[in-house]
Order: sequence, then C-alpha cells, then structure tokens
Amino acid sequence: MLIHWFQFISAAVLLLIPMGLFHGPKVRYRAIRRTWRGYWLRFFTLGQHAIDFGRAALGGWLLLRALEFDPHAHLPAWGLPALTAGLVVVAVVLQMVVCKEPKSINACYAFLIGLAFGLLDFPTAAFAVLGTVALSCGARMPMAFFPVLSILTFALGAFLGEWKPTLALIVCAAVVLIPWLSSMLFLRALVVTYRAKRAEPA
Repeated sequence: MLIHWFQFISAAVLLLIPMGLFHGPKVRYRAIRRTWRGYWLRFFTLGQHAIDFGRAALGGWLLLRALEFDPHAHLPAWGLPALTAGLVVVAVVLQMVVCKEPKSINACYAFLIGLAFGLLDFPTAAFAVLGTVALSCGARMPMAFFPVLSILTFALGAFLGEWKPTLALIVCAAVVLIPWLSSMLFLRALVVTYRAKRAEPA
C-alpha cells in the first residue's frame, strides 16, 4: 500500500472534525420522527449543512486518491481496506456523537450524502440519493433514509459496476447505517439541526 500523505492528511482533516463543535446559539435540534412542517426552510438555510456535504464529498474523493495499492510497498495488502474503512467509520461516528442535544445523536444527513458523492461515481450516488429521498419522504418514514440509502447504494453500485462491488462501495453502503443502528442500540434520539428564529427559545 502506498500513501500519498498530502491527500491523506487533507482528507483526514476534512472528514474527522465534527460539525457539532461549531453549533452555536442559533442552531436548534429537532428529532427526525417529529413533523417538519414549517421547518424545511430553516433546515435548508442553515449553511452548516452545505459545508458538511462539501467537506464529506471532497474528503472522500481525496481519501480514495490518497491510498494506492502497491505490490512493492512494505505495508501489508490488507492495510488499504482497513485504513480506508477505519477512517470513514471514525469520521461518521464523530459527526454523530458530538451533539449538544442531551441523549441524542446527530443524524448527519448532509455528511452521509456528501460521502456517497465522494466515494462513489456520480451516477451511482445521484440515483441512490434521489431514490432514497423519494422513497423515505413518500412513505413519510424519515428513519428509513438510512437502510434505503444503504440498499440502493450497494445495488446500484454493483449493477453499474457489472456486479463487482468495490471497496468504496462496500464502505459507503455500510457506514450510512451507523446512525440508524446506534439510535436503536443506545436508545438515543436522532436529531437534525436547523436555523433558529431570533425569538425562539432554546
């Protein structure tokens, strides 16, 4: 395995810093199980979601180019999948657990969608995300976002790749399940951030 250190360090910085550290007094949390009527505009106008998407996409893209299999390198062959999967898993866990809302974890939707675009080719990521949003919103089951995105990501990626799943595809399909499974396992509410109104109480 060959490591391109500039790309790897850049990817690590982009992926590992939790956005929850920067949630100030104008950021509020709302459980995804509750109705979002009247809150959608405040969700989309919170600029931190765009930052999450962009840094995850760029970080994932850099990570794939930072690690390269080299049969002549002294590092073991299993190091490439282990380091790739390990960094992405740690990144998702950090985004999820650094949450200022008590007994809650961040759903980190924007980060996970950005990862899909960074780790996968554009058609696979675009069709998987659009299909997931359509199905989970149409069925009014926001919690279904995570398993549906995992299934569609793997199925579309394998189909478009002639049924030869890549490391990035397997990692991406697996990590999107982490917030959903953690919420059930540790009995924590999945919350999404939105922009607060000036007069809204904390």
